[in-house]
Amino acid sequence: MTLESIIASVQQKPDFDSVLSFLQSQKEADASVKLLECRVLEEKGDLESAEGSYMDILETQTGLGNPYPLGLLHYLAFIARTRSLEESINFLEDLVLAESEHVTPELFPAVALGLVWQSTGLADEARLYLTCDVFRKGLQRLKGQKRLELVVSFASFLALAANQLKLAQLELSGTSTSSPMVWKNGRKSFWNSTQICQR
Repeated sequence: MTLESIIASVQQKPDFDSVLSFLQSQKEADASVKLLECRVLEEKGDLESAEGSYMDILETQTGLGNPYPLGLLHYLAFIARTRSLEESINFLEDLVLAESEHVTPELFPAVALGLVWQSTGLADEARLYLTCDVFRKGLQRLKGQKRLELVVSFASFLALAANQLKLAQLELSGTSTSSPMVWKNGRKSFWNSTQICQR
């Protein structure tokens, strides 16, 4: 069975077992193929196996000394889809505090724009606040050129996507102060805060 025939059969009627058999038969599969396997397990409804596969991918990459932000991004999206966006963001916060090698500069705008800003089921103000918070987590962690790149990305988001030109100007000028947070269960929480993107 070839990859093309599996894709064609999935487009007609999902046959998750055939797809999984093919993916698991790839002895030299790279992490990208394993991510596809995780997604197929999720679509099949086997969330426990999918989560175990995500964790295996991240642990394997850690063991090899390879940061794998794409794998972490997929895992965060999995958590958001199967549990909640709050749990996904809390997991990211834990990894930031633990200084995980998978949390690279590119991860912050990917999570902010691809996971939080594009999420459904949140009020616009909450989405804006949470997106800003993810960007700010990156700004707190990064230094030098990578920080400057994230500032530009954050300011571009504020000016273009969120229509917050004044906040974008503050970010670029570096005059904004840290955003207020609400403490909940001994940790910072932005879920119940009424402050929206105030710095």
